[in-house]
Amino acid sequence: GLGGLFDIARTYPMPDGRWVMFTGDAAEPGGVEPTYDNTAVIIDSAGAHRVPSSHPGGHFFPRWEDGSEFWPTGGAAVVGDKAFVFGERVYVRGLWDWDEFGAYGAVVDLTGDPEFVRYFPTPSSLLTDTSVQWDGAVHYDPNTGMIYVHGVRDAGHPYGERDGAYVARVSVAQVEVPHRWKFWTGSAWSHRADLAVSTAPGGNGANPVNGTASSYTLHRRPNGQWQITTKRGGDIGEGMWAYRSANPVGPWTAVRLLPDAQVCSMDCYLAGASTVPTSSGNLLVQWSRTNSTPVWAEVPQ
Repeated sequence: GLGGLFDIARTYPMPDGRWVMFTGDAAEPGGVEPTYDNTAVIIDSAGAHRVPSSHPGGHFFPRWEDGSEFWPTGGAAVVGDKAFVFGERVYVRGLWDWDEFGAYGAVVDLTGDPEFVRYFPTPSSLLTDTSVQWDGAVHYDPNTGMIYVHGVRDAGHPYGERDGAYVARVSVAQVEVPHRWKFWTGSAWSHRADLAVSTAPGGNGANPVNGTASSYTLHRRPNGQWQITTKRGGDIGEGMWAYRSANPVGPWTAVRLLPDAQVCSMDCYLAGASTVPTSSGNLLVQWSRTNSTPVWAEVPQ
């Protein structure tokens, strides 16, 4: 087992057959307060262990020179021996007290044990969450060679719904160049980020029981459908839901994966799906708990 505590856990295959999990606000086994801003955890036949880091403080993703830190909220697009990890840049002053510097990406080398390479900007770097933040979810589609990145925007409900599923796409070769990204306007792809629209059911603040959480996952189902896995209505919303579509931009159909009683509201957050296969063939899902280890469950694919 992993032992300690951490916010968010997104797990991905490595080229050598192992798995890597990127986490935020991690604590050592037996700890309560966060020990590291973030970690990378290797999962293999010997169990799970944190990747040692040479960065000051032991954080896997290093702090910027101003002391701001990286929270890997958006997950990763794994392409060959590289992972493009998306998340928030924040300057933390204390408990529930931080400044936001927008969404950034990080390149991680997976040829051996994971190793941080560099940060890169996104179209929402240095913008607060009153703007669309491009770290909601990410997925690499080998069929098109495109990385799809979802954006989320604060809808004015603390820990509640987000205007989610703003959709951007960019080729792997250009993912580190923000002006080469294209954004779904509702009818076409455009280089103008300000024309992006929320594609999630009930987005744009229309219905507090819809929208998405602040972070979720995006993947392709075995039948080729696209799926968003999230808590409908935000981090304090009910249950765990899937939004499914034949296309990466919707329209999406909502399907309940787990009822509220099996997930919970405020104390269950950052829910999402995992790429780790199960012996049953079911989909593995996970959500974080305050001052506790994450919870895992299987749901039908």
